[in-house]
Amino acid sequence: MAVGALLTALATGIVEMIAQLWPLDHLGDSLEAIAIRLLIYAAVLVAIASFARGRNWARLVLLLGLGVVGMLSLLIDPVIWMLTDPDLGALLAAMDAQLAVITGSRAAHITAVAVAVVAMTLPGTRRYCSKAANVPKRFSSAPQDKQ
Repeated sequence: MAVGALLTALATGIVEMIAQLWPLDHLGDSLEAIAIRLLIYAAVLVAIASFARGRNWARLVLLLGLGVVGMLSLLIDPVIWMLTDPDLGALLAAMDAQLAVITGSRAAHITAVAVAVVAMTLPGTRRYCSKAANVPKRFSSAPQDKQ
């Protein structure tokens, strides 16, 4: 469940990034920001793959990176909006397709991160990651040094 939720969070983050940039007429103005986000997404994908193989360090990185830092970055804009001008009627009246995709992907992203955080903290997940750390090297897929 955690890996699926993490992959969903990653995918919805990419959808939101593309929607934020639409139309792509001025893409050149954002190349540095896009490159940084793509590097972050690649690192997250590596961490998800490592977590799926039971690496506890990846679980901890994802919990801290996505569960804390990432969630704060997802929530800051909606919280500021709610504190300054929470007129839902005006928001809905002004909503176009781009804002609908951004809002929908943000909501899905927040939900996926919340599900992933809960799933990564379940006792079974913690046991899975701790057991993978205790597998003898002769049973791992890593190449062995010849003695």
